[in-house]
Amino acid sequence: MSPRHLLATTASAALLAGGLVGLAPTAAWSAYTTVTSVHGANLQACRATVGGDPAVRFRLDNRAGRHAHRGSVSRQRGGVSRTFSVQPGAGRVSAVKTVRLRSGDRLVSGIQDLDGPGAGGDFSRSDLRAC
Repeated sequence: MSPRHLLATTASAALLAGGLVGLAPTAAWSAYTTVTSVHGANLQACRATVGGDPAVRFRLDNRAGRHAHRGSVSRQRGGVSRTFSVQPGAGRVSAVKTVRLRSGDRLVSGIQDLDGPGAGGDFSRSDLRAC
C-alpha cells in the first residue's frame, strides 16, 4: 500500500469513527424524563438551575413521530399562565427551552397535533432528574 493510499484510508477511518461518536447518547441526553407522550412524540424535561433560580429544561423528541407535533410547558404563577412551545418536524428533536420557576409555580405539559387534539397534564420539577 502506498503512503498516499495509507494516509487516505487512515483519514477516512478517523472521520467515520468521529461521526459514530457523535451518534452515541450523552449523559445529558439520558437526564431527560418523558412527561407526556402522543403518537410517538415524547415531551421530555429535566431539572436545572439558571442564575441561581430553579428551572426546567424541555424538548420534544419527535424522532418516532410520523408528523409534526407541538410540545409545550405552561408555567402557572398567581393565576397567570405563560406557555413555552417547541415544534419539531417528523423524525426530529426540537431545540431545548428553559423555564425559570419560583416557589409555588405549577407546571403543565402538553403535546398537540398541529391540526387538532393533544394530551398533557401536571408535572413537578422534583419528579425530574437533574440536567
